[in-house]
Amino acid sequence: MIGSQAVTGRGSKAALAVAILAGLAAALVAYWALRGAMQPTTTVAQQVPVVVAARDIAARTRISADMLEVVMAPPEVVAAGAFSDTEAVVGKVARFPIAAREQITQDKLAETALQFGDHAVPLSLVVPTGKRAVAIKVEEDTAVGGLVLPGDFVDVVGVIELEDNTGNKRHFSLVVAQNVQVLAVGQEISEPPPEPSGLPPEERVNLKGGKPQPEAKTVTLALDPQQALAVSLAAKMGTLRLALRPFSETEATVVSPLPAHVPLPPELAAIAAVAQRR
Repeated sequence: MIGSQAVTGRGSKAALAVAILAGLAAALVAYWALRGAMQPTTTVAQQVPVVVAARDIAARTRISADMLEVVMAPPEVVAAGAFSDTEAVVGKVARFPIAAREQITQDKLAETALQFGDHAVPLSLVVPTGKRAVAIKVEEDTAVGGLVLPGDFVDVVGVIELEDNTGNKRHFSLVVAQNVQVLAVGQEISEPPPEPSGLPPEERVNLKGGKPQPEAKTVTLALDPQQALAVSLAAKMGTLRLALRPFSETEATVVSPLPAHVPLPPELAAIAAVAQRR
């Protein structure tokens, strides 16, 4: 009798242990099932292509195909304005530094409106540091027969008619700005050098071989802020003409206004002073 009771007790304990283990297993399965249900999964079919930087891209860099790659990503992580195709990005210019693996978005790219050859170049990339792009009206005879090209250097000459207190008209001719670079002729602009920051200011490189545009109505010049004021004032007062410089001549020269030995009105004296700065 005693032996039978011992066997029965051991059987009950074994059954209880099995039941406990089965309960724990069921709870564990339920936990993992519930966790999986609470965490949405994104399949490859639900992902979308997005263009990212294959490597770090510096600001003001023209983007080429080898700088980009397309990755698949869940729609919820794709940034606003992101691209799905590299063709829409190649040729544009980075406005800000872009880190490797960072999504390329429209607001990180510079707009490109003007053309150089068969691709677009934003004018802001061509303007030298400390300069301003200023356009002046020209005709064939005032722009060296229409032979001025982007990348050339010119002097700006003003021919101005003024009326004195007695009603007599008098013409003055004076240099308004010297040794200024032509950034654009019409809508054709000069191509920026690959590493503009590495070129010394005195070194000149003809950036492109353009074609003369005798029908161009404007020429855009690179002027410092004082020159921009002087050229704008002279353009308002009279006619501006461009005098083409030899490519190797960089020094400003002293040129007296005409007619000689005639006091200049204050406005013209101020313009002449800017032109004669060293």
